[in-house]
Order: sequence, then C-alpha cells, then structure tokens
Amino acid sequence: MSPSVSPNPYKPDTAISDEINFFGREEIFHNVARILKRPQAHAVFLYGQPCVGKSSVLLQFAERLPNPPFLSIYFNLTGRAGQPINQVLFDLAATIAAKVDVPPPEQADFENDLEAFQHRFLPTVYQTLSDDEHRLVFLLDEFDILDEAARQNLPRTAAVHTFYPYLHQLMTIERRPAFVLTAGRHMEGLSIDFLAAFKADRMYLISMLSPKAAQAIISQAEDKGVLHYDDDAVEYIKAITHNHPHLIQLICRYFFDQAVAQSSSDEPPADDAPLPTVTAKEIEESLPAILETSEDSFEYFWNQLPMEDRLVLSAIASQERPQATLSEATIISILEVAGLDPLLKAVTLSPQILADWKMLEQENGGYRFLIELLRRWVAT
Repeated sequence: MSPSVSPNPYKPDTAISDEINFFGREEIFHNVARILKRPQAHAVFLYGQPCVGKSSVLLQFAERLPNPPFLSIYFNLTGRAGQPINQVLFDLAATIAAKVDVPPPEQADFENDLEAFQHRFLPTVYQTLSDDEHRLVFLLDEFDILDEAARQNLPRTAAVHTFYPYLHQLMTIERRPAFVLTAGRHMEGLSIDFLAAFKADRMYLISMLSPKAAQAIISQAEDKGVLHYDDDAVEYIKAITHNHPHLIQLICRYFFDQAVAQSSSDEPPADDAPLPTVTAKEIEESLPAILETSEDSFEYFWNQLPMEDRLVLSAIASQERPQATLSEATIISILEVAGLDPLLKAVTLSPQILADWKMLEQENGGYRFLIELLRRWVAT
C-alpha cells in the first residue's frame, strides 16, 4: 500500500477494540483472568488517569477472555448518569441479547418493573447458555460516573442514584456474573458509600506502557511502510511522554499525517527507496505544532481531571524553570496568591494522588512533572 493511501494507525482519541493496534498490558489480562476464574470473585476495579487506555483495556477483555468459560459483555456508562435506571437496564439487556442467542428485550417490559432484568431476562440468558461452563462478565466502562450524585441535581430515579446500589444487590444475590469496572478517578476520589458498596476483589492501576509496548506503537508507521524513526527519535518520544500511550499517539499521528501529505505531492518513490526518517531534533522542533494541532485532545484530557488536580498541575507549570520542584506549601502559596482559598482544602491530597498516577514525581520533599509533554501544554 502506498503512503498516500495508508490509513493512519494512530488514533489517540479512539478506544482500541482490535488486537492488531493494541500493545502491552499482558500482565493485567493475565491477572484479571486468573481472578475471574475463582467462583467467589465478583468484581475487579481498573482505575487510572484520563486517556491512559482504560477503555481500550476493557474492550480487549471483550475479545481476549476465553469463551468458555467467560461470556464478556462490554457496556459503556458514559452519558447515562441522568437516565432512568429502567432505561439503563433495558439497554444493558439489549447489549447482552445481541451477543447471546436470545430474543431482544421489549422496552415496555422494563418501563415500570425493576425485576424484569434480574428475574426474567437473566434467567432466559442462563437457560440459553444451558450449562455451567459460561460465566457472564460485565465490562462496565466509566463506572465512576455513577458516583456523582452529590454533584448533580438529578431526580432520585436517575441511574446516578440507583444503578450502582442495584448492581451491588445483583452481585450479592446472583453468584454467576462477574464485573470488571473502570474508574477515571483515584480511589480516594470516590465516595465512602460507593467504596462500601463495591469491595472489589482486586484493584489495578492502569498506568504507563512498558518501554517495549511504547516502542511497538511508535513502530507502526514503519510497519506500514510510511515512516522510520531513528533510535534517538524513539527514545525522545518515550522520554517526553513517559510512555503514556495517548501522548505517544498524538506525536506519531502528526508525523504520519505529515509523511502522507508529503508523499501525495511528490513523485512516487522507487520500491527500494529508504523510508523518510524522523529525528529527535525534528520532533523537538515540531512540538509547538503538535501541541496546537492536538489542542482538542489535550482539552479533553484536562477536563477529565478533578479541579483540584488541575490547580496543582497549573501551579507547578507556572514556574519558569521546566523541571521546577515545588513543595506542597509552595503550591498552596501560589494558589492563595491567585485567590483560590476556597478550593485549598480539596487540593491537599492532589499532589500525592498525581504522583501515584505517574503524572508527577516526588523529589526532595517536592513535586514536579513526570510527563514533559503534558507540562509544556499546561505551561502554554
């Protein structure tokens, strides 16, 4: 395939559902599958910073968990906090029916009956499976949006108030299903009631990629015969992103698009011609353009963070020295000068949480950015 028509394999704003473009996380898959094989295990929590690949991991579970013994059902809860619980349960049933050979549910059966899902629909599914080999595994994405009850003015019938208590009851009564849940907040950011309801058998932090997986992502352009990164360029990308998958893809998407645009305006290269090569110097010089063209992606990333985390990152990025290390007292002082006193109580836990998430690192009693590309965007 010529570069002019090669599809860009770098899709930083899209969760990855196919195995071809997914790299790493083998240890997570192995450990979660091992836990789910235990009949007494019912819930696994996956959490981590925004855009680090939680949804992609969950979609991969839908493909990789062996069938049998598992039957995986992926269900995204984004945008469902304000929906009536009956609507959410109907949509969940419809998703299950599409994967299992059972008649699709009738919405009217769910409208005024909370028992429809557990006592009529699920037994039909179990009967269709007709054996004890299969275990339903609900892969519930963005589960922590259902912990927003105190922050939203929604009716008591909304899913934000009712869905996770319902699921907790389902976990308690129904021993057959298991749940893998993702959360975009640190555990300290979840309410006490939420954590009490869902005592997960295991919690896993989804963090940065291994160097090997990061290099595999970068090498996709060369695998497609479009672009080559020299060794220094590969190391530069890994260093400036700290192996964050989303940020790696932002950089690589830019250079892939540039290579395809250039090739479409040039004479077709000879079959034995070397691929265009990207150097570390070219990447450094292109960073302002990459930050500009990726503004929407960075804004989305930023808006997923709690306000207190954004304040801490902004305070540190405000310093002129790129590798500035700030103590908690200095961070608080900067925010006080900015007139943000009412928010300071919420800020106190953020530096340590951001360090746990691998967005900051601790050094000499202070905190500094671990991800240089993110620091540059915040500073800009």
